[in-house]
Amino acid sequence: MYCIISSELPIGAGISSSAALECGVAKGLNALFDLELSDLELIEISRMAEHNFVGTKCGVMDQFAVTMGKENKLLLLNCETLDCKLIDAEFAPYKILLLNTNVSHNLASSEYNSRRAACERALSTIQKDHPEYKFLAEVPESIIETYKGKLEGNVYQRALYVSRENARTLNAANLIQNGNIKEFGALMYQTHEGLSTNYEVSCVELDFLVDFSKKFTQVVGSHMMGGGFGGCTINLVEEGFVNEFMDMAAKAYKKQFDLDLTAILVATSNGVEIVKS
Repeated sequence: MYCIISSELPIGAGISSSAALECGVAKGLNALFDLELSDLELIEISRMAEHNFVGTKCGVMDQFAVTMGKENKLLLLNCETLDCKLIDAEFAPYKILLLNTNVSHNLASSEYNSRRAACERALSTIQKDHPEYKFLAEVPESIIETYKGKLEGNVYQRALYVSRENARTLNAANLIQNGNIKEFGALMYQTHEGLSTNYEVSCVELDFLVDFSKKFTQVVGSHMMGGGFGGCTINLVEEGFVNEFMDMAAKAYKKQFDLDLTAILVATSNGVEIVKS
């Protein structure tokens, strides 16, 4: 028996290529050997492969999206309970465009673990006064701000980002369901600002592309995606402006860094599936 793996996902682009591989293989083995494992069990097995084999103490979002994704939907996931709500994702007249920096600063895995450790330290300190909070994401920003003098510099900034981003995510779900795409896009820019300045997982190449996108009213939102320190930005661009924007971004990026930019037009789709030939 042998396994052939073919992929069009660029390695190191921050678009969950590792989760795609893990979940695809797990789904295939589950079907091949009639293991009767549920999708949730396959997701957990794939995440543990990251933790114990790769050494990245990642969350569950990538594996969840790869396995449970649905066409024209977004997933609103509670990472504590694994409850998931499908959100209608109608982006017209905008398209989802990825701009791959084609750089990888080889920091994502180690720095991810250090960010997680900082968040755990922040939660431990806050729980001494507020034991009702089990997760940092549920701590309101107003409470975290009272710990500015108690949490060492970067720990405070990490905690602040996590609280703000959780609130942004819930707000974004409401906006996209109500068709408020421009407001949704504004939250994307806020997310990148937080990732760059508070969580500090961006890089000059990613920041350049996000800042470049702000020059055009036809681009309503942009932020880095994935583990950071390279990889892609994700952008919401008016359909009729996509090709022009790709061309201008590539030329500006080449001039600034002497690097080629790769554009990838994407859409929401179903997750991993078994196809019988």
